[in-house]
Amino acid sequence: EYAWRVATGVAHVGASAVGWTGVEQWECVCTMCAIASTDTDDSALLDSVEHRLKDCVMAKHAWAWASAVLVGAGIAYPGEAAGFWLYGGTLDIHSERVVSVLRGAFFEAIRPARQQMAAQGAACPETVMADMMRERVAAEARLDVFYVSEAFERSYDAREKKAGRPETVAAVRAEWRGYVRAARASNEMVVVLPRV
Repeated sequence: EYAWRVATGVAHVGASAVGWTGVEQWECVCTMCAIASTDTDDSALLDSVEHRLKDCVMAKHAWAWASAVLVGAGIAYPGEAAGFWLYGGTLDIHSERVVSVLRGAFFEAIRPARQQMAAQGAACPETVMADMMRERVAAEARLDVFYVSEAFERSYDAREKKAGRPETVAAVRAEWRGYVRAARASNEMVVVLPRV
């Protein structure tokens, strides 16, 4: 939903308030970037949609981590972060489970990361958004593993299919492109993602 709001221009960002009565430009800058920057030019730190997707310190860390995941999965995306988050790229990457989960994790992390940033100020790590994304991606992979395990009691919808989850262990391993592996000590599967 947030991606759609960004793409259609209805997402509220700090830059939307510039020019409102009683709102100064300095009040509409990205707090994290203002903390991290020595630049005194507020216009470079303005909290715009492009800033949130590409230029923000948190977004840069999120993209660096997501890029490492894509490389590890053998998925080529030659474009920039904003294009990736807004569903750019070739048609073949749109069907990749890793790609869809990464994109969802990014948009899910924007609001809580900014809330944590506002609450903690300078104590908030620049990697907060990437850390949240990593946890979300790992949770999705663990759910896929759980749904194909013997511990999960199958439930099906009207079409006799599980909604959006791989059906077999082989499918889970193929969908996660090496990030779900067999554990060394047992026959269970484990999720192994790059560090932030």
